[in-house]
Amino acid sequence: MIADIWTIMWKEWKELLAQYRKIGLSQLTNILAIGFLGVFPVLQAGNGWMSSPLVLILSGWVPLVLVSSVIADAFAGERERHTLEPLLASRLSDTSILIGKIGAAVGYGWAYVFCMLLVGLIAANILDITHGLLFYSPLILIGAILISFLGSATAACAGVLVSLRAPTVKYAQQILTSASMLVFVLVFIAARSAPIDWWGVSSRELVSNLILYPSLILALLDSALFLIARSRFRRGKLLLD
Repeated sequence: MIADIWTIMWKEWKELLAQYRKIGLSQLTNILAIGFLGVFPVLQAGNGWMSSPLVLILSGWVPLVLVSSVIADAFAGERERHTLEPLLASRLSDTSILIGKIGAAVGYGWAYVFCMLLVGLIAANILDITHGLLFYSPLILIGAILISFLGSATAACAGVLVSLRAPTVKYAQQILTSASMLVFVLVFIAARSAPIDWWGVSSRELVSNLILYPSLILALLDSALFLIARSRFRRGKLLLD
């Protein structure tokens, strides 16, 4: 089963890489956005960015947006390209196809967050060379990696649910983009309401709570969404659709 999952993931990644070989507007926008999100916060917070809890917020929201744009193609795109029938007719199990599609999207979103963190790290060291080599606070770095993974999984599982029934990729992208913007607005309102200095260095206890509770919520949400997606993934129904 692991080999089958890897086969699907590799297929998805090859298709993504093929898109980036001929960089279009969406790919260029993503690349510029990562550069902006990596550098702009450092310009605002200075070397305090290395321990800022805002890193956790960005690490959860960035993959939500990026994965949503990719996962819309998971089944709606296969349907448009008329490659869904050969895929479903293969020997691959339903679970392998589903996990492979989700895993590829999670890897995509996770990789972008790593790039964003790396760009921020380089920018911080270039802009403040007087303090020696700077690096992220261990707790912030661990939290960013964990939350970005769980956030990517949330977007991927939710996106699969939409893509399974969406008639076109554009329709699926519209729904997922609207949902990601709604999440952004809700998170922004919650962050502004919370008595936290997001641009500064916070206590270890506060950062631990900002990692623990969102991670638990995302993990539960991921599990629920995957189980729903697995229950709705019916090969016979997809072929009839």
